[in-house]
Amino acid sequence: MLRMRAWQVHATVMIFLAIAVVYFQSYVLARAHSPWLHIDLATIFVVYVAIEHLLLGALLRIFCVAAMMHMFSGAPDGFYLMYFLLAIVIANLLARVIALHKLSSQILVFLGIFLLKFALIYASLNKNQRAPDLLPFMIRIFPTLIVTTILSVPIFGLLARVDSMFDASARRDRRQDLIEN
Repeated sequence: MLRMRAWQVHATVMIFLAIAVVYFQSYVLARAHSPWLHIDLATIFVVYVAIEHLLLGALLRIFCVAAMMHMFSGAPDGFYLMYFLLAIVIANLLARVIALHKLSSQILVFLGIFLLKFALIYASLNKNQRAPDLLPFMIRIFPTLIVTTILSVPIFGLLARVDSMFDASARRDRRQDLIEN
C-alpha cells in the first residue's frame, strides 16, 4: 500500500494552498472595484514560506507561485520571479541575523518586503517612462498596504497552525518507523 510521509503530504498541501491563494487573488480580489480589497495574499504566503520552510522546499513553492502570478498578472516579464526570489533572499538573510519565529518580527519582515514590491513596481514603471508622480502613487497603494498588513497577522497564524499539524504527523511517523524497525 502506498503511504505518504508527513513531509510529502505537507509539501503537497502547501503547493495546493499556493495554487488556491493565487487563484483567489487573481480571480476574486483583483476584480474588486474597491482599492481596499486589493489584498496581496501571494506575498503573505511567499514571505511565510521563505521564513518558516527550508530553502529548497521554499524555492519550489515560490517558483510555482511566481509562475502562476506571471500568467495571471499584467506585471512586466519576470517581475514576480525577481520579486519573490528577492523576498526569499532577504527573509533568509534576516533569519540568520535575528530570530524570525515571533509573529511581530515576521510582520516587520513582511512589511519591508511588501514595501520593496512597490518600490520595484515604481522602478520598473519609471524605467519604461510610464511612472506616475510619487505622491499619487503612494496614495493609491496606501489602502492595499494597510489592509494586507493587517490581514497578514491572522494569515501567518493560520499558516503556522497548518505547519504545526504536519510537524505532529512527522513525529508520529518517526515513532511508528522506530516501532516497526
